[in-house]
Amino acid sequence: MPENPMVRMQELLRELFQFDCQDLDFGIYRVLNYRRKQIEEFIGTRLPQVVDEAFAQYAAADKAAVERELEEKRHEIVASLGASAFDATGQLVMAFRETPLGKVYIELEQKAKVGQVAEELKAGVYNDLYTFFSRYYEDGDVFSKPRRGKVEIPFTGHEDVVLHWANKDQYYIKTGEQFKSYRFTVDKQAVQFALRNAATEHNNNQREKRYFVLAEESPVAHDDKARTLTVFFEYRPLTNTEKKIYGKTENQKPQDKLNAVAEEAVLKRVKDATLKGRLAQSVGEGKPGLLRYHLNRFAKKNSTDFFIHKNLRGFLERELDDFLKTEVLRVDELLATGGTVAAQQIARGRVVREIAGKIIEFLAQVEDFQKKLFEKRKFVVRTEYCVTLDRLPEAMWDEVLKNEAQLAEWRELYAITKKKLDKAFLKEHDKLVVDTRHFPEDFKWRLLASFDDLDAALDGLLIKSENFQALALLLAKYRDSVDTTYIDPPYNTGSDEFVYRDNYRHSCWATMLASRIPLAFPLMKESGLFFMSIDDNEFSTAQRLLDSGFVAQNWLANLIWNRGHSAQAGVFMKYHEYVMAYARDASQVNLSRTGEGEIDAGAMKKPSKRHAVQEFTFPPGVRVDAPDGTEFKKRWGGTEWVELVSGRMIVRKGKLANEVTLRAAWTQKNQMEQYFRGKRPVFDSKKQEVVEFYFTSSGKLKVIKRREAVSLPSTLPDYGSAGANTSALVDVVGHEVPFTPKPVRLIMDLTRWFSSDKGVLLDFFGGSGTSAHSIINLNRSTGARRKYVLIEMAAHFDNLLIPRIKKVVFSESWKEGKPVGGKGVSHFLKYHLLEQYEDTLNNLAFPRAKEGELALKQYGDEYLLRYMLDFETAGSASLLAVEQLRHPFDYRLKVQEGDEIVERPVDLVETFNYLLGLQVRKVREFQNPHPDPLPKGEGKRRYRVTMGEARNGKSVVVVWRDTDGLESSKEALQRDRQFVEREILPALLGKDAQPDRLLVNQPYAGEAEAIEPEFKRLMFAPIG
Repeated sequence: MPENPMVRMQELLRELFQFDCQDLDFGIYRVLNYRRKQIEEFIGTRLPQVVDEAFAQYAAADKAAVERELEEKRHEIVASLGASAFDATGQLVMAFRETPLGKVYIELEQKAKVGQVAEELKAGVYNDLYTFFSRYYEDGDVFSKPRRGKVEIPFTGHEDVVLHWANKDQYYIKTGEQFKSYRFTVDKQAVQFALRNAATEHNNNQREKRYFVLAEESPVAHDDKARTLTVFFEYRPLTNTEKKIYGKTENQKPQDKLNAVAEEAVLKRVKDATLKGRLAQSVGEGKPGLLRYHLNRFAKKNSTDFFIHKNLRGFLERELDDFLKTEVLRVDELLATGGTVAAQQIARGRVVREIAGKIIEFLAQVEDFQKKLFEKRKFVVRTEYCVTLDRLPEAMWDEVLKNEAQLAEWRELYAITKKKLDKAFLKEHDKLVVDTRHFPEDFKWRLLASFDDLDAALDGLLIKSENFQALALLLAKYRDSVDTTYIDPPYNTGSDEFVYRDNYRHSCWATMLASRIPLAFPLMKESGLFFMSIDDNEFSTAQRLLDSGFVAQNWLANLIWNRGHSAQAGVFMKYHEYVMAYARDASQVNLSRTGEGEIDAGAMKKPSKRHAVQEFTFPPGVRVDAPDGTEFKKRWGGTEWVELVSGRMIVRKGKLANEVTLRAAWTQKNQMEQYFRGKRPVFDSKKQEVVEFYFTSSGKLKVIKRREAVSLPSTLPDYGSAGANTSALVDVVGHEVPFTPKPVRLIMDLTRWFSSDKGVLLDFFGGSGTSAHSIINLNRSTGARRKYVLIEMAAHFDNLLIPRIKKVVFSESWKEGKPVGGKGVSHFLKYHLLEQYEDTLNNLAFPRAKEGELALKQYGDEYLLRYMLDFETAGSASLLAVEQLRHPFDYRLKVQEGDEIVERPVDLVETFNYLLGLQVRKVREFQNPHPDPLPKGEGKRRYRVTMGEARNGKSVVVVWRDTDGLESSKEALQRDRQFVEREILPALLGKDAQPDRLLVNQPYAGEAEAIEPEFKRLMFAPIG
């Protein structure tokens, strides 16, 4: 490390601004590299100048202070030694220079001449700055690290216990997708980096930093058929031997050295000479080879950028204030001293504050910019629908039968072997699921035109997205709407199922949940319940998080589930997991719907004076839990007997085939008469609702009643072992799955116990889709219309979650991926792909670069440190390029899809609907036949229109169209207005009806709100 304090501070700043990443072209690194030259100029040239400028004022004051002290010492010498101690020129004579007073005087005289104090203080300032900033940063992230054995914990005075952790005031932004693998293509040949082992925490290395190390055994695999080269890595701490080779500290850059070794080893193993040459070829002047370039990206992408601070400026300014008082000024010492020493300390503190303030400004600008991008409501990139045939207009069936992609999917999903499918087959199997992704765009719009209350018709919503982004987008529409929230977050066992920063495993997990739960909370109804599955790894953290977020008095219970097998061996075999239960408002929990309140009781007794024998006639269709063909004759049942009076009591398909009259000592005669004579609902004397009468397999009559309220046990019923639940999922999907799903019946019970028949279930860790499966089964068995909203970011969203739903909609029972019976259900769901935070970064552009250069020249440091990023990126596609809204159906973003970044059109219609919080009634596409001057010779202008209701009940119509030709033609603009007013609005609202609010993308000749400013306002509105 450099000895020069200024150089040491400059190197620290280069580290804070991540100059070691200057060859990276993704995320915030691309943004920082864009102005790397200006940042380097500030660090290398401007910073020393700023320090000098700050000290210039001090130097004058310091010199004056020294001169005053020098004059005081002169008077002291004259008083002590006499006036002859100074010669005629005012110099201390030689005879007195070696006296104690003389030596002090000469030293002060020298300080006044050369400004030695100022130079000493400069070094002190640089050291102070280095000490302050180095304690908070680690690989580009900020941590509240303990100092002097203490950690400052905010305390408002309203709590008696405060949960605190290292990065409590930050957003967790790391997603697990990229951590699993990394892939790039070279001349149509794929190169893939994959992790062979990331589960690395073991006793003695739990807090050691981990690195990407080339696997020792078979590190490279060639798949000639797939044209793929796979390179395997381990993610682990270094061994003692490796530390000696690659370095023990980050200053020695172990990962860079490991990447160099990996590059050499991989190139030696590449068999294809052409590929080897391309991988070794430099990506640019002064830049590494292609393989090393991607190795650097892979390591950096997966080991940094875990957090964004929510208020970095405020945090660092508070810390700086404390640092100045306790470590620079040392107030206690300052009060005990005075004179020159005190003046020097105060001056030093002022300079440290001024310089640190400028550095904080720039750090805060970068962090606030990232926060803005993270909190921005994300665009809906893609919207598709899945609908069963019974809800698809029959006029569209011919298109389905001609669509080979859809037919091929059916054959794979449903094991259809019939060679040629026709309308007769479709009518016989009307629960086959049609997916609009296989069809042209106009097919989707014609489907939507068949619904007059679209949101009411939808049974489910699936969103492929990191859950923070999806929840933020859903807030406006789903606020106070969710009955039940169930999540099964990663359990944080220390393996790669949850990506965490070294030394901050539990803190990462707490930060991840702490920023998601507050977004889910306002989505719930006042009577809504929140359930979270968790095991012992993070149970205590989870409970404290939920207690602080939901308020402890809304805790209901920690339910215990026996998983049926031990999760790990040890002193105790741990068979259990928990389901933590909280209410949004415990006083509003509706126990009257508690499904566990259903009691199954006998409806007959042994004949007695109290229970007289009576006749009763039962209609056909009553449930009988006996095999088909069973017939009960004469008398049966022992002491609690039943006697056949007339008719034949035969069982067909689980039900009574004929009307029969029976004699027995009925205990529910009044309720039986009401129930079977059609009076519903029926209640007994205890106000318990009669749900059903049925016969057991032995022919005895029983009754199911629903209690008004019941307290549930905290031990959950037996839902089968974890292995059995995995096997059940494998039977549905027909292949192995990489995780253990939760039991379908668990979520069915949690839902039915407390939610209404039309309630909404939210699961923002959607996994394999168990929650959706549960709602579909619950609706199938009860006839209810519950809905689900699931969020999942992983690749299995497409290859497991959606196929699973398509399957369970078609059939209830499956074996080895094939349907084996059980009725299908009518179903209609919507699914989205959302823009992600990484996509937002990757779509940043610098359309105002020239204006930025002028601003930099005019305003200098003020512009660079405070305004540069916001100003120069304005107009980027991911930040809403308002100009591009003139062509709303061709608004595009580059998004990550699997291993590739592809350009996709954005669904502005859906995005804006969510931002407005619309309950969508109708979505229609119109074409204006008037020959307006359109691009490419088109003769019809296309309109996409939404009609719905805002949360305040007001009607809203949103009109989108391409505005080419409207700006330059008043006649075209008038025809456009007339088409909206005379064709579109009457078609949606009825003749002469007007919406309470009409929004149109500009220009527009009539009275309407402009979409553009409202879109921007809502997209960047504070979250909450």
